[in-house]
Amino acid sequence: MLIMYVMFRSFLLLFFTVFLCVIPWIFVLGGYILAKRIRVAVEAGYVSYLRQGDEVSPSVRVYNPLWIGSLDVSINIRLYNELFDRPEDAGKLKVSLPVVGRDIKRAEGVSELMLPLTIKRIGGYRIDICDYSVQDYLGIVRFCYDAGDMPSHTAVFQALPTTEKYEAPDPETISAGMTEVEESNRKGSDFSEVSDIREYMPGDRIRDIHWKLSARQDELMVKLRTQLAGMELVAVIVPDEDDRITEEIYTYSYRELRSWSEGETDIELRVYSRATYGFETFLLDCPESVDEAFADLVRTNYHEHIAEDGSAEALESIITNLYPYLNGYIRFGIMSDNSVGYEVQGSVD
Repeated sequence: MLIMYVMFRSFLLLFFTVFLCVIPWIFVLGGYILAKRIRVAVEAGYVSYLRQGDEVSPSVRVYNPLWIGSLDVSINIRLYNELFDRPEDAGKLKVSLPVVGRDIKRAEGVSELMLPLTIKRIGGYRIDICDYSVQDYLGIVRFCYDAGDMPSHTAVFQALPTTEKYEAPDPETISAGMTEVEESNRKGSDFSEVSDIREYMPGDRIRDIHWKLSARQDELMVKLRTQLAGMELVAVIVPDEDDRITEEIYTYSYRELRSWSEGETDIELRVYSRATYGFETFLLDCPESVDEAFADLVRTNYHEHIAEDGSAEALESIITNLYPYLNGYIRFGIMSDNSVGYEVQGSVD
């Protein structure tokens, strides 16, 4: 009996020794396999364009095809605004959540965490999952992996300004100003933008007088201009080195152009691009086209739309060189009194 007791106790000691040595490694191996098999994703939801001040709740999800899970998966997230921030200036956020295993009804276990965000500035927002780490059940080892190769490790969405309108002059005034600039720079008599000519009547504007024809007729003749419908305006946005001022310029020009596009005027928006040393062109013929154009603009850092030496004069020189026949256009940017607005560029005699 004594021999049997000694053998039984030795067997139990051996069993517990092996158990205590092997089980931790089993959990470590399980954590390693889990870290290799899970899939981490971030989703912004099905949104078209957000507005400044809106709330959005992108979700971070962990998909697990295994039966085993983990009590702690840590995920490092990078969030930044592509319009104003560089990737290296992005803010970092770390979240943790447990990972559930699959069951009989589901092919994958899904763990989800919502990130409530309030959009304070316009821009193109990007949420990247940089890396993640999985800890085994016993908390012995943490396995870290880069999420760069995962197909859904990034979520993007654009935030546009609100559609509040500024109190601005009627677009017909802008159109008339554009016509004056273009006609003053043409040689000869080009009446392509004049619907008719008649004798001067009290109340007519002095600048509508056709001086050359009046000299030949020995009486004052005025030009009747076409209406805004069917005409095309050319607009150029000139950002500033200061990101806050640039945000004001983008907001102001967005609201004005969106308001003008509600009429029957075709607007050609041109924005300088350092990458091509030329201008990106957008045709704005309705409010939706303005939304699409600005959603594209806010996905690029605003420094890429500033001339190399940073001055508005340099950009105007580039416009003159690239478009020698463009005699007039509307410039959105900083005015002479340091306010944000627009003005008609060109020489008026």
